[in-house]
Parts: sequence; C-alpha cells; structure tokens
Amino acid sequence: MLNNPFMVRMAQHLADRISAEATTLPARIQLAAALTLNRPLIPSELKVYESYTQQHGLPNLCRLLLNTNEFLFID
Repeated sequence: MLNNPFMVRMAQHLADRISAEATTLPARIQLAAALTLNRPLIPSELKVYESYTQQHGLPNLCRLLLNTNEFLFID
C-alpha cells in the first residue's frame, strides 16, 4: 500500500467511527467489514483480521480494507 496521506486520514476517520460504535475487537472488525465490504466476515477472515489488528491497529485494518479489490471494484 502506498503512503497516501488522504487514504491514511480516511482510514483514521473510519477507525474513529468504528471505535465509537463498537466496543469489542471482533465487533469493531465486523463493523469495519460491513461498512467497507458490505458483508459480514466469515470466521476465517475474522481470525486473520483480528490477528492483523492486534499487531498493527484498527486504523491500519481500515486502510487495508479500503485498499481491497472488493472495496474498489464493483462485480
């Protein structure tokens, strides 16, 4: 992922919104997926994203989700 200042700010705003609306890490990750991918995560995705978020933080997870092909392109 490139270090795009706009994308970094938008990811932080999304993380702030999610933190205000959900209290547990799994709930925050599911909300992030719902808002960006418009679908719930399957258990294996949740496990991977939870590990990633614990290591890199919620803003980085939001940035990752905003940069997925699933978010960027309509099927």
